[in-house]
Amino acid sequence: MFVGSGKNRCGGWGTDRMMEGFVPHLDSEVRLSPRTIGGQSGAIAHHQGLEKFFRFGCEEALLIGMIDGRRSVEDLLLGMQRAGVDWSGDDVVGFLSMLIRERLLLPPVQEFDQEKAEQLGRKTDPLRWWMTPLSSVVSLRIPLMDFDRPALRLSRHFGFLFQPVAVAVWAVLVISAMVMMALRRDELAGELSRLFDRQMWIPMLGIWLLCKMLHEAGHAVAAKRQGVRIGKTGVMFFLMAPLAYVDVTASWMLPRRMSRMAIALAGVYVELAVASVAAWCWWCLPDGLVRHIAAQVFVVAGPATLLVNANPLLRLDGYYVLSDLVDIPNLRSHGRRQLAGWLEYVLLAVPRESSLLSGWRVPFATGHAMASVVFQFVWMAGLVFAVSYWAKGLGILVAVVAVLLWAAIPLGNWMLRHVRDGDWRRRYRLGLSVVLIVPFGQWLWNQRSPITRRVPVVVRYHDELIARAPSDAFVVGVFVEGGQRVKSGSLLMRLQNDELQVRHDQTADRLDLAMRREVQLRRQGKLADAEIEKRQAENLKHQLEDLRRRLDELQVTAQRDGMVTTSNPIDLLGEFVTEGTELVRVSDAHEKELLASIGESDAPAYRRAVQSAQPVRVRLRGGVGITALPVSLRPRADVQLPHPALSAAIGGPLPVQPDPESGENRLIAPRFTATSPIEPVAAASVRAGQQGTMVISDDRTIGQRIWERLDPQSMR
Repeated sequence: MFVGSGKNRCGGWGTDRMMEGFVPHLDSEVRLSPRTIGGQSGAIAHHQGLEKFFRFGCEEALLIGMIDGRRSVEDLLLGMQRAGVDWSGDDVVGFLSMLIRERLLLPPVQEFDQEKAEQLGRKTDPLRWWMTPLSSVVSLRIPLMDFDRPALRLSRHFGFLFQPVAVAVWAVLVISAMVMMALRRDELAGELSRLFDRQMWIPMLGIWLLCKMLHEAGHAVAAKRQGVRIGKTGVMFFLMAPLAYVDVTASWMLPRRMSRMAIALAGVYVELAVASVAAWCWWCLPDGLVRHIAAQVFVVAGPATLLVNANPLLRLDGYYVLSDLVDIPNLRSHGRRQLAGWLEYVLLAVPRESSLLSGWRVPFATGHAMASVVFQFVWMAGLVFAVSYWAKGLGILVAVVAVLLWAAIPLGNWMLRHVRDGDWRRRYRLGLSVVLIVPFGQWLWNQRSPITRRVPVVVRYHDELIARAPSDAFVVGVFVEGGQRVKSGSLLMRLQNDELQVRHDQTADRLDLAMRREVQLRRQGKLADAEIEKRQAENLKHQLEDLRRRLDELQVTAQRDGMVTTSNPIDLLGEFVTEGTELVRVSDAHEKELLASIGESDAPAYRRAVQSAQPVRVRLRGGVGITALPVSLRPRADVQLPHPALSAAIGGPLPVQPDPESGENRLIAPRFTATSPIEPVAAASVRAGQQGTMVISDDRTIGQRIWERLDPQSMR
């Protein structure tokens, strides 16, 4: 655990009352070690019983170093003032309260009465006692076993992976894999379209757990190579997602920054190696399930790890590396305290406390705090939305708890603290701020959303010819190949249906017989019977014409000029095809269009985009961007799947369900469709079946957009 500053205000209890007679004693299991932090003397406290570590800045280290069991709170305050440290009695009492809460300092038993003991040990935030039970709902850690001995065995077998030669091999492997994936990003995008396929959820969970276990094992092996004692290992559930963890907090005792940074980066180091191996496997393997799983491993162990674990804006591995790199222990607490101090100064005119940092580290910590607050707001909001959607009722409960824990309770604590501890001027400014912020929030809630709407689209050929089998038949001739240009009327395939040919011949014989009998009956004067034979002959003639037409259709010809887009039509040679089977496609590569699928909630905004007659942006998978002009919607919405590539069953954006009668997939909710032409120049840069989104202006307010995201019905 990191501790940045003990300067916490605890007004409202009376500093003089709190200092009377209390002589602080450090717990006997606490060990202090000096440490140079940011060019200044600091300290690390190790509670051997709790297996926790605390890092203190120079001023806190000075105060905790004076706690010898003989000095009272008044003596400690005088000692700080003699040392030139501008701490008030509230600051000293606040720091001692924190030490008692963290069990570094023995709670007052004999020196104080029970009321004072409770006051000193109580958290300064009035709503703080809610945090512990709520935290267990959002983040629950379950220790399973001591991992020191297993880590020792792992380091003996795999410690060589952290040798200089292994690091050099790792660098070559990772760089080559990343370059290869960048060059084949379009093909990789097709694999990633199935990333959230429901059928892959269980394999994805297994991949996730395995990668995170290897990640934590990397931390343990790297720490053990430095002689660090490894603590417990177990399972942690964060927003219902299972994660492995291993306790390597003893690495804070290492004096060299590079050693601590190496341990912090060891997990990312291992996962990037796994991602690189998976990338090369994906490149070498043929199409199939194993190749797809290799792509999923690459995404989870590579880009996802860099975005999360290596991100210095999240309090994970990247944050601790940055903290050591710039030599600012507890960078987050320093920065957020400075940012909060600036906000309190602007809103409430609270005097700003002097920073414990100096020089360039002051603006750096504040800038990091601002960036991390913005990023974590977006990041956590996305996680909350995702959990509330996927886990239904339980997920919504977890989301509500997360909002309380990360927003409502901290804000309530901050307001109550200033209402209780501040003078009337501060209360007045707080009330004025609330009066101004609430209408501003309402105004912002009703403003038009700056975030655009995204309509799913797919590229397809314009006026594409799809030749299908007119009846059950064998393919006896294929006269084209993929990519070949053909003209209208060109013979593409020849089919053979012996049964149809036999029926044709039999019908022709019956027609000839009927015509002969008609002639004979007329010669015999049997005119009535001759008329019957004539009508029968006419019926047979119609049947024969239909059979001849069907036989002619077995000669599959091109109905337009274009190019054969079917990859290998020769594969059908000798195959039996049923009626309606697709045989070959003919289209023009320069004639393509966008098929858009518009939900009922997006229809008004889309119609406004059509009325504006302005081109809009279209972002396609693979990093391709084009412009297109929206055209009018088709009159009716239906549940028919407009294009197979849009189905969620194969990685598309539209949820589907099987039709109870036909068994084919259909949309869960009715949607409109519209077709927009693509300019010939742009058509050459896109391919048929490529998915993407059409970006249109959003007519909803910010409040409506947030509410729709929270409403499970609107998220389906």
